[in-house]
Amino acid sequence: MQDLTGDLHKMGEHEVVDIFKVKRTSPEIFDRILHLFYIKRHPLSIGQICEDLDVDYPITHKVISKLVHIGILSIEEGAKTGNQFILSQKGIDFYLNYSTLELNNKIIETISKKHSVFILRLLKSKNFSWTELRNKMKISESSLKGVIDDLSDTNLIDKMKGKYSLSNKGLSVLDAVNSLCEIKFTPAFEVQIKILIMDAKIYKKLEKIEGLIKKEQVKQSDNYFIPRETILERKTYLRLRTDVPISSSSLRTLPVHNLTWTNVINRKKYDNLWIIGRQKEEIDVRYPAIIFYLDYLGAKVHKKIVKKRMKMEIPSKQIIINVDEIEEPKKDGIFLEVKTNAWDEMEAKNKATLVQEIIKEIGLDEIKSIDKTYYELI
Repeated sequence: MQDLTGDLHKMGEHEVVDIFKVKRTSPEIFDRILHLFYIKRHPLSIGQICEDLDVDYPITHKVISKLVHIGILSIEEGAKTGNQFILSQKGIDFYLNYSTLELNNKIIETISKKHSVFILRLLKSKNFSWTELRNKMKISESSLKGVIDDLSDTNLIDKMKGKYSLSNKGLSVLDAVNSLCEIKFTPAFEVQIKILIMDAKIYKKLEKIEGLIKKEQVKQSDNYFIPRETILERKTYLRLRTDVPISSSSLRTLPVHNLTWTNVINRKKYDNLWIIGRQKEEIDVRYPAIIFYLDYLGAKVHKKIVKKRMKMEIPSKQIIINVDEIEEPKKDGIFLEVKTNAWDEMEAKNKATLVQEIIKEIGLDEIKSIDKTYYELI
């Protein structure tokens, strides 16, 4: 069965236009505020933002309030110095894509107005006369004229022989808007359980699970780096992971390297497993270039964990199963990790039930789970 859940967690045109409306009201500081939050990655008050960017408080307060309203920023819970704000997971996903595009303020102002993007989409399919647009749009003549004038002034549409067409520039802008609309959000929650097992028969038990697929076995090396600024009570870390295939069934032979930044916002115990709210950004990196750059920037390895991992999954339930044997530092036994992602807390609780069913199916529901991540455990 095809999984359609990914289509339900995209940015979408409505949200993109809402964000552009915020920029339209304060184009001179919008990009600077998002950039500041992205590079800082910790809570900031409006006063701190004004000081860092040398901008006025009233206009900054206005932009921050709107970004919170549309979900790009989150209010930090428990801030002791008044309201503080942090880039949400949605905000991180948006900024990563938005920052690569070249859309000037005039274009942003134009396409954030009602009907603009819809008209660009119409003209991509075919050319329209004024009358055809009127019949298709079903809006007043003055409203249509205003939109057409704006699109013409920014050279997003052309007019020849009485018909309007999408210009090359208009096509480029529409492609940029579409790329933002197609942004898939990173799940904000992870549901997981980790169990220490002393019996190697676990591999045989797992094979009996309906729908289970063995992906590959790898030797996995994780290097955790100390943050530049240690902030008490914040669980943030940077991890460089290297996966080297060691199973004959693997379809690849070369190592894969990725860098993952994780900020754990909260952890809630749900029966015998954890629901973890977190922010996450992951990028594939080139090796050994990444080692040079991290060393050049003075990054220090805080912890290193090497394990042999069997990767499995149950695609129909979106569940990942990892069976780990930790080799460095040496740990006795086999660690079973069953986890899945969720976009909100309600979905996380529903998926927790699926994870518990898997644990019960293989007869491990009476075994106490481990309440720590590998990073905390080692």
